Amino acid sequence: MACVVEIRDREIYVLVGTGSAKKLKVSQSLRIFLNDSMFTNHDVNFDAEMISHIKQKLDEHNINFKKIDLVINHRVILTKELTVPKTDRKKLDFMVTNEMIGMFNLTRDFIVDYTVLGETEFEGNKRVHCLTSAMRKSTIEGLELFFEELGMKINSIQSTSNSFLNFVGKLELVNVYEPVIVVDASSSYIRYYLFNHGHFMFMRSIYIHVDDDPQTITKRVYHVLELMNQSQAGDSGKPISRVLLFGFEKRFALMTKIVASGLQLESEVPNIFDVVTPDDANLYDFVNCMGVLV
Repeated sequence: MACVVEIRDREIYVLVGTGSAKKLKVSQSLRIFLNDSMFTNHDVNFDAEMISHIKQKLDEHNINFKKIDLVINHRVILTKELTVPKTDRKKLDFMVTNEMIGMFNLTRDFIVDYTVLGETEFEGNKRVHCLTSAMRKSTIEGLELFFEELGMKINSIQSTSNSFLNFVGKLELVNVYEPVIVVDASSSYIRYYLFNHGHFMFMRSIYIHVDDDPQTITKRVYHVLELMNQSQAGDSGKPISRVLLFGFEKRFALMTKIVASGLQLESEVPNIFDVVTPDDANLYDFVNCMGVLV
């Protein structure tokens, strides 16, 4: 049994479960809503009242794990997909780090990590497609101290994009050759992942505030979908063929309407319950956490 904690701006998601890509059993799924943000700029907010509130919620649900895996769903982690020449691991580390430093103007306070997604070939030269992330050392240290206050030690830290792609990949949810957009539409953000020939290509994100006007959200979502569709049609000559929905169930109706209007497609909510138990639509909003377990 493992415990995965996902940090959002003013929410903490906690998932307790066990399993693999063939069978994943969820024992508990818990949302903890916060009055303040977990972060002030890049610094962890060590608010005594917040820590006490989280402790209380964990105690109420008898969640007392000493070790956790952490997923960061916040701007404090920088994420970018990169394609670099194929080489040995040491040189690849150097190239990826240099690319991230140049792209985001990083200082030595940042730690860069990456996952190899696959290989491509361009004009006879092999290249490596990576999903790369960077976080400040001070932010990581702050998170370690924060969870020490909760009696927990962090086993691992990863970005939501990494865990989400792991979930989609392990469950083989995108196994067609046509262009597909997979949308993670939650309460505070909407993230779009583009796949072609079954391979992840790139992603885009928009963040949503509580007081954002629904019409403004609709326009932003439509704009991103339109740009991704145009980009894919320009690259491959094929428009988006399918849109898969994950995230907060209450967002599905809005997203379905926007996709139908903008792309003239019917959205699909994939059936994950051949693998995941129990059959609970609430779990579509915990796929980032489940991506750590599979």
